[in-house]
Amino acid sequence: MWLILWQFQESPVYHLYGALFFGALFFGVTTGSVLAVNVLLTKKRLKIHSWEQWLKDNHFD
Repeated sequence: MWLILWQFQESPVYHLYGALFFGALFFGVTTGSVLAVNVLLTKKRLKIHSWEQWLKDNHFD
């Protein structure tokens, strides 16, 4: 039913731009959150407490 009515409704372009903007924003926030959790879990698993200490322990100083 919606598909039949949709072709008769006026659909401004800014609705499409808004949908794309919020879709990209949602994707970015979601991806960033997943990566942040992944980094925190890896940091905990490898027992890395500070970046400087890790560099020193692995001879990158």
